[in-house]
Amino acid sequence: MARSSAKTLINQGEFDFNSAENQLPRQEQFPLNIKRLDRSVSTVILQDIQFSTGCLIVTGFTSLSQIIDVFGGELGRGKHIRIILGFEPLVVARKRWKAVPLEQEMKDYWLEQGFSPTKCGAVIETINRIRDGQILFKTKDRLHAKLYVTDTHATLGSSNFSKSGLQVQSEANVRFAKIAKGDVSKEYQSINAIAEYYFRIGIDYSEKIVALLGELLRVVDWKEALARAVSELLESDYVREYLKVFESPGQQRLWPSQKHGIHQGLQILQEQGSLLVADPTGAGKTRMLSTLQLAVVNWLWTIGRGNRSNSLVVAPPLVLNSRRSEQLQLQKLLSDPISQGVLSMPNSYHYKIANEKLRIANVLVIDEAHNYLNTFSIRSNAIAQHVADFVILSTATPINKRAEDLLRLVELLDPDNLGDDELADFKQLYTSPKKALEDDPDVLRKLRSYIWKFTLRRTKSDLNELVDSDRAAYTNVLGECCRYPDQKHEVYQTGETDEDKRLADEVDRLAQKLQGVIYLRTLRLPFGVSWDVDQKRKYVQQRLRIAQALSVHRVRATLRSSRAALIELIYGTKHAVSEFRLDMIPKQTGDVLSTIDSLERTTPEFPELKDFMPEWLKDPEQYKVACETEREIYRRIASLAVKISDSREQGKAGVLTGYMKRHSLVVAFDHTIITLYVIEKMLQEQKVDCQIASGGGSGHRQSVIDQLKLGSTVRNKIFLCSDSMSEGVNLQASRAMVILDMPSLLRLAEQRIGRIDQMDSDHSRIFIYWPNDSESFALKADAQLIRTTELTQKLLGANIRLPDALYERLDQVRSFTAAEVIDELKKLQAETDQEWDGVNDAFSDVRRLVSGPNSLIDGGQYDELKNSQASVRCKVSFVGARSSWCFIALRGRKERVNRWLLSTTMKW
Repeated sequence: MARSSAKTLINQGEFDFNSAENQLPRQEQFPLNIKRLDRSVSTVILQDIQFSTGCLIVTGFTSLSQIIDVFGGELGRGKHIRIILGFEPLVVARKRWKAVPLEQEMKDYWLEQGFSPTKCGAVIETINRIRDGQILFKTKDRLHAKLYVTDTHATLGSSNFSKSGLQVQSEANVRFAKIAKGDVSKEYQSINAIAEYYFRIGIDYSEKIVALLGELLRVVDWKEALARAVSELLESDYVREYLKVFESPGQQRLWPSQKHGIHQGLQILQEQGSLLVADPTGAGKTRMLSTLQLAVVNWLWTIGRGNRSNSLVVAPPLVLNSRRSEQLQLQKLLSDPISQGVLSMPNSYHYKIANEKLRIANVLVIDEAHNYLNTFSIRSNAIAQHVADFVILSTATPINKRAEDLLRLVELLDPDNLGDDELADFKQLYTSPKKALEDDPDVLRKLRSYIWKFTLRRTKSDLNELVDSDRAAYTNVLGECCRYPDQKHEVYQTGETDEDKRLADEVDRLAQKLQGVIYLRTLRLPFGVSWDVDQKRKYVQQRLRIAQALSVHRVRATLRSSRAALIELIYGTKHAVSEFRLDMIPKQTGDVLSTIDSLERTTPEFPELKDFMPEWLKDPEQYKVACETEREIYRRIASLAVKISDSREQGKAGVLTGYMKRHSLVVAFDHTIITLYVIEKMLQEQKVDCQIASGGGSGHRQSVIDQLKLGSTVRNKIFLCSDSMSEGVNLQASRAMVILDMPSLLRLAEQRIGRIDQMDSDHSRIFIYWPNDSESFALKADAQLIRTTELTQKLLGANIRLPDALYERLDQVRSFTAAEVIDELKKLQAETDQEWDGVNDAFSDVRRLVSGPNSLIDGGQYDELKNSQASVRCKVSFVGARSSWCFIALRGRKERVNRWLLSTTMKW
């Protein structure tokens, strides 16, 4: 019956006695590694060692890790172990045998390789057993034999005493029992004799192996262990491998802050897939991000993903040339950066090319990422089409704390990079705007925490502290130390006459009568909102007040800029150019009167809200009357504007000339382009060298950028800039900035100042001059509204109700002095961190361990400890605790990032 069953199995193909595997000799005679047959050399060798009082091993030096695992554990307890280590021909290719001594080769190998902290107990025990004489080590150069002799067996073959040799690789070994047919076998005696010979002629290595293990694993004070863990995370050397290819003779060195940023940014990208770089303006982000982009590409090739390394930069038009320049300085060419402006022209050929580049990009860098927070803009929709594996966002503008902007930022960073629970929360928030409407603190906390792990951000004070700690490492192309300059704020008189003030007051009284018809063409409830009757009525009242307030503000803001700006607002650019005898201006704007003419032809649309609108907006005849009244008010304002003298504009031109004589190069900003042309005309009449840079011509803007770059030789010139120059460009050759119009948004003022407030600056101090407008021309309380008007459309679109306090402020009409605005700006700059409140840097908690008032290790100790015993690859500290826990910091390698692990469920 048994034979019949076996025969049946053979016939069914269950057994094939003629197969190659079934022709193999027995495992106990010829130890092999064949996983599918459950055969491993380690099973045989380790069993021989287990049942012996000792052993003699001849193996290569790469076996050290396995030797520690085995003989630093239970298997090595109470045994006499002798080991002789030979060389590994495939580890280091030697042209001459004596070029690198074996001992040095072995040391270099293991210091580079390192040990896992999980081996710390076995390493310590191995050291103790070596010192007790239980384990003896010797070395011999040019020794490549693999021999294992125990009390019962001797094995000779190809297997190293390593995990690969004992379990993984295809090896061939032969094993002989000591006793055969009642006597000691000749084969055992022969193998034993060979092993004893090699051990006898070897060089003693026991003391040196203890020293090597001590370098690999050192028991230290907890502060030193923590300092090493922090330094590995913040500034370890493994990223240098990806930067070496960009270091060439004559190239300007990266600052340590840039190297740290690349190191930390690469870690975030490797771990999360997306990165938000939020360093302040002037911190050297362009060079850092250009190098980081190349480092990511190099890393992808290093890990075998070079086929997924297409990289692309999207940046504002003015930044493109600096991006290209950085590539040339790095002597590496990548895909040509594309302008964000192209993404706003969907019918153009360049848009199609840009869209195709976005489609195939694997590494995408988006500069000035705050420009994409508006979900409904054409360029935001275009950028959303990308399928990049890695996304790098860059912005120096603090992200608004409101839910919509935070949600949008998570979108840009790619929700796919969130964890499962985080993604579920994000989807709930995205599809349930009710939570965002209520500004639930826990909801915002979650949103901020999502962004936190993607973020790299250092403040100006952080960067200046880094510079002060190593000034020699922060130099520019001129060899000068790079540090943010001190700011000195001063005011200047604008020079308007008493008659000018009277006329300006009359303009303001007329403006108060405007109803804002141009802002009331269409009025709809925000999407997804369900409001009762009272809420709808209040919403309509609020929108009516906003329309009136915006109209008043535009009149005030343009008059504050210049008479020509106010005439342009009312009659259009062409009329204003003729009125003030200016050269033709490229950009045509304004002409409120024509806008009202076009609106008058049809009554406004108010779906769902018609019952709450005033009669003059519903009745066609009353609406026409309202439009005509509005036109007449604007005409009367214009007639007053032309009566105002040019004293203010002449006064500003004179101020600019005076500052040029003091500082040589002066940058001036005004938000209205026509005002720049008015002042240019006046300066030219005084034979003063000046130049305009506005949105009208990229050539003019680039010319100004070139003349104001670091090391410029241009002297005695005034540069008149519109706000198209307030972002993304460096004008640091100048140390003086003149604010021609008091900006209602302090963030805009900070952006303007950022053009000359650079780490890579020619100056230790910069000067900012503010207009000390008289009461009649000064910034009014309507600025309280305008500070939020930029967000008004977003807020309404995001289903967020505007607070009542906002509208109450409109009634508190008073003027702000220049000194008050400067104080507000300083507060804003001091509170920059609070603007990011809750949106922390991914490494901020780590930095707080070694810096700040509550650090566990002060900065001086950290600087000293992080560099001690630089060759040590693993540090271990034991501390007392109420419960069991283990903290492990793992070094980064090309295939993995640095990691911190904490276990609170350890079992001892």
